[in-house]
Amino acid sequence: MDNRDLNPTLLRFHILNRLIRSAHKESKRVASSTQKVTKRIASSTQQDTKEIASSTQQDTKEIASSTQKDTKRIASSMQKDTKRIASSMQKDTKRIASSMQKDTKRIASSMQKDTKRIASSMQKDTKRIASSMQKDTKRIASSMQKDTKRIASSMQSKKTLKELPLQCKKTLKELPLQCKKTLKELPLLCKKTLKELPLRLKKSLKELPLLCKKTPKEFNLRLKKSLKELPLLRNKTLKKLPLLRNKH
Repeated sequence: MDNRDLNPTLLRFHILNRLIRSAHKESKRVASSTQKVTKRIASSTQQDTKEIASSTQQDTKEIASSTQKDTKRIASSMQKDTKRIASSMQKDTKRIASSMQKDTKRIASSMQKDTKRIASSMQKDTKRIASSMQKDTKRIASSMQKDTKRIASSMQSKKTLKELPLQCKKTLKELPLQCKKTLKELPLLCKKTLKELPLRLKKSLKELPLLCKKTPKEFNLRLKKSLKELPLLRNKTLKKLPLLRNKH
């Protein structure tokens, strides 16, 4: 039946009924499409959540493994440093003991040589002084003998007789002066030589406390440096976790 054959009321009813059916179909189509999109979004969200959880779990395992490896490496490094420092200290102790033994032997040998040199020097000085005194005595005796002969040969005058006591007095004065001058050299030489011994001993003994003080300082510095690495490596490793989480 043609629409023109209908009256206006039926025509309007027919058009309205057609519009209602069309709107109902469109509503069903939109609801079905919305349901499909919702299911797809939910499925995608669930898949993304599983992937993020799996990635986060993998990152956590990697960070834990890295932290464990760093901790083992630091512990091994500290153990090696401790052994190395202990070995170095043992070597330094042996070196210091050997050096002390050598210094002691050197000082003892030097003291022995100095003692022998002083004794030899004193013996030479004694011989030289004795020889000098003997020569002076002979010279004075010879001079006195010559003066006596000269004065005796000219005893005829009063003037020559006066020369004898004056000449003897002058000649006899030389002997104590010469002996006094020569004997003064001996204590001066001994004093100068004996001063060298305590100075050398003092210089050698000063080396021991300096060496002992230097060796423990190296141990403390190396140990302090090794212990500083542990918290720095831990902080560096733990910082990776929030960065990886924010990335996903």
